[in-house]
Amino acid sequence: MLELLTEGEGIAIALAAILVLLLLSAFFSGSETALTAASDARLHQLASRGHRRAGMVRDLRSRRDTLIGAILIGNNITNVAASALATSLLIVLFGEIGVAYATLGMTALVVIFAEVLPKTYAIHHADRTALAVAPAISVVVRVLNPLSAGVRGLVIGVLRLFRIRTTAESPPDEREEVTYSISRRRRNSERVTRATAVQLTIPIANVTIASDAPTSARRNCGA
Repeated sequence: MLELLTEGEGIAIALAAILVLLLLSAFFSGSETALTAASDARLHQLASRGHRRAGMVRDLRSRRDTLIGAILIGNNITNVAASALATSLLIVLFGEIGVAYATLGMTALVVIFAEVLPKTYAIHHADRTALAVAPAISVVVRVLNPLSAGVRGLVIGVLRLFRIRTTAESPPDEREEVTYSISRRRRNSERVTRATAVQLTIPIANVTIASDAPTSARRNCGA
């Protein structure tokens, strides 16, 4: 009875750990999407009003390489750990076939609940989500920064071996985003104005033609 209780407790602990790791993976995935998709103009407006979290998001976005590197490292650690735990647990329960069960099950769980779902939510609520996760992601970036820097240096070294340039294009600033937004709205306004003018011109033309017809008929009769 003690052995069964111990085994049951071990299974419960493993399942709880897998759940926590999947939640962490979803947190990293959603945070990455939100922090990269949030509006620069909106963040600038909030930061100018003294919004502390908006300033944190802008600071994180100013170091995109470090931000993305830390999030990817954290996300991969949680995914690998969750898959390893699931594989060990299912091998204990089902034997060698547990490897196949773990592969199929964890693939479905990670794709649906740790990738697609949080990213979909984050892309539709980017500003709100970015502000919410900024404090926690700032801690993650500080903790994983040494590892992220090492990985980034290794990647740059490998790319240079193949003569691949690693100079990134500078991200658009707030002024560029605002300018683009204004020009797009101006174009939309011009299209609406032209469409309205066409709609107003057609009845006027019809009225003019209709009014000219009796006049032409009278002239012909007089002749």
